[in-house]
Amino acid sequence: MRPEQPRPRAARRPLTYSASVAWTRAGFVLLLLILWEIYGRVWADPDFVKPPSLVVVALFRHILSDPAVLHAVGLTLVEVAVAFSLAMVVGLIVGVLIGWTSSTRRRPSSCSSTPFLKSFFCRSWC
Repeated sequence: MRPEQPRPRAARRPLTYSASVAWTRAGFVLLLLILWEIYGRVWADPDFVKPPSLVVVALFRHILSDPAVLHAVGLTLVEVAVAFSLAMVVGLIVGVLIGWTSSTRRRPSSCSSTPFLKSFFCRSWC
């Protein structure tokens, strides 16, 4: 019988550029939070600068526990969702209209019939 040979370790893949950038950004944000925490606890005036740990505690203990704030946040999210939906519908309609007239865009006279859309969407020769 042949003795089993140890399996070679898989080579570690190097980080892709986007992963490297993401880790660098996360590290930078973490470094800023640590420096802010140290500054807020050691040197800063407590009435002027609070450390991020106290800010997070106050956020959950005092602000997000208030039903009026939660209601306002919920209402804001609903308003954003409605506005986004309306913008999608209007953008779809405008895009379809522009797409239907794109075959006539080869003639500069077609752009003169829609001056509002011409200012945004027509080519420079219109």
